[in-house]
Amino acid sequence: MNDTSNLPNLKISIPPLLDELLARTAIEIAALLPLPDHTPGIHYRRVAVREFGNAVTEHLIYVSEHGYFQGFFTYFPEHIAYPERYPYPRPKDYQENAGNFNVWVHRDYRRHGVGTALLTAASERWKIDFSAQDYTWMGAALVKHFLAKSCLDEI
Repeated sequence: MNDTSNLPNLKISIPPLLDELLARTAIEIAALLPLPDHTPGIHYRRVAVREFGNAVTEHLIYVSEHGYFQGFFTYFPEHIAYPERYPYPRPKDYQENAGNFNVWVHRDYRRHGVGTALLTAASERWKIDFSAQDYTWMGAALVKHFLAKSCLDEI
């Protein structure tokens, strides 16, 4: 039996209703990311976001073998406080701390390895502290699966 006792406790504090609202806006947010073509694979983009005073966000975008957008990973290399009039739903006074991340997978492609592929690529690119942020229940399930799988792969 494999020991996964060293997995971090993940803080689940984003309510399911907000989770659903955020998921619905993911495609709209992804449309803002520059994707020059539909080449399959995971593509890296660095974007200065005007609404955040040109703060930089970094993205991994998953494109299927058929050229369809299926998900993306956003990494926040610096602290970001969302403006009061931000166009997408966020809790009041919501912030992203440096090192936080978001994973978005299109509803039709969940549980097909897209999120795991994005987390794998992100872990290779950045030092991710999985215990340093809040999660939705779906996000926590994805990260727990990924970390357990990573522990098994190391054996």
